[in-house]
Amino acid sequence: MHSFDAYPDSFGVVDVVCVLGGGIVPRKMRGGEVRRYQSTAYSHRDRNELLGGGKARIIAAAHLLTHYFSYAVAVTVGNQIVNGRAVEAHVLAEELVRYGVSAGRIIREDKSANTLQTMDEIVVLIERYGWKDVLMITNEYHVPRAKLSFNQPSKEVAPGVGIAWRRVSSLVNVSFVSAESVLLRRSPEHYTPLIERAKASLAYQDRVAAEERGVEKLMFGGYVPLAQQKEEASTQYVHSP
Repeated sequence: MHSFDAYPDSFGVVDVVCVLGGGIVPRKMRGGEVRRYQSTAYSHRDRNELLGGGKARIIAAAHLLTHYFSYAVAVTVGNQIVNGRAVEAHVLAEELVRYGVSAGRIIREDKSANTLQTMDEIVVLIERYGWKDVLMITNEYHVPRAKLSFNQPSKEVAPGVGIAWRRVSSLVNVSFVSAESVLLRRSPEHYTPLIERAKASLAYQDRVAAEERGVEKLMFGGYVPLAQQKEEASTQYVHSP
C-alpha cells in the first residue's frame, strides 16, 4: 500500500476519487429561509466548531475528476444530519455535479460520522468494488490524521471491516492528496492569497493544533473522535446532579 501526498501528474490509473467530508452549512436566502446546504469554506466552522475548508476538497476533486481521471468513480463521504436525515454525502455529490461531474459516477457514503468510520466504510467499498488505486482528497491539515486512520490495525465500526482491511491493505494503492496542492496548481493566482490568508488565521492554527493532538492520540492511544467527545460530555452534564 502506498500512502503519500502528491499531485496527480505522478499517478497512473486511478479507480476512485474519495472526497472526505469537511462539514456542511446552510446557505440562506435574504429572508433567512435555507436555500440549500453547502460545503464549509475556510471562514465556516464544521460540526466540531473547528475551521472547515470542505469546499476546497470539492473543487479539487471535481478538477481531478473532469481533467485527469474522467474514467474514475467518485465517492462522497459524510453523514452530518439535518432535520433527522443524513445529507452531507448527498450535498457533496450535488456540488460535484454542479462542477461538471456526472451524477452516475458518484457513490454516496452517508454512514460515517468521523474519519475512523470513514476509513472503515471506504475499506468495505474497496473490497466490494475491487478497486486497486484509490485517491483520497482532503485538506492539508487533515492528511496526516486521515493517513493514520486508514492504517489503523483495529477496525471496529463496520461489520467485518477488520477482515476486509487485512485482505485489501496489501493489494490496494491508496494516495492522500491535499485539496490545497491541487488548487494551487489549478490557479495559483487565485488560490495562493486565499490559502495563505486562511493559514495565517488563528482558526487555522487552532485546527492544526487539534489535528496534531488527534494524530498523537491515534499513535499512542486514547483517541476519541470529537463528535463522540461532545456527545459524552453532554450526556455527563445531563445526568449530573
